[in-house]
Amino acid sequence: MSGGASVFLNILPYSLFDAAIWAFAGYIYFHFVHNRGSRGLVPSFLIAWILSEPVHQIGWLVGDYIIGNPWEAAAVGIARDWIVPQPAFPFLPYWILSIFAFVPIGYIAGHAVRNAWMGGAGEDM
Repeated sequence: MSGGASVFLNILPYSLFDAAIWAFAGYIYFHFVHNRGSRGLVPSFLIAWILSEPVHQIGWLVGDYIIGNPWEAAAVGIARDWIVPQPAFPFLPYWILSIFAFVPIGYIAGHAVRNAWMGGAGEDM
């Protein structure tokens, strides 16, 4: 592994934190989508998405910027990702990409994997 133990020790907390956020968001998703009763798939998907997005945003805000940095660095990181447009996407701050692209794509991918594991017996998206 390039960079040695310090790289691993730096990546490990972020990986665990991200996994915890996705585990909670996944629980919300599966609770609302797969236990939806007579409610349709799309409304259930939207409910899960709306309810879990604060977990993603607040979780990363606290975990990545406030806990992981001194206040000066946290303030710069918060401004960089929540206010200033990203270099690769000059018209969007990161949180917009997260809310409208990364999280729903993750849910759709997870839904497809679940359907594949069930031999195609799951519902369509």
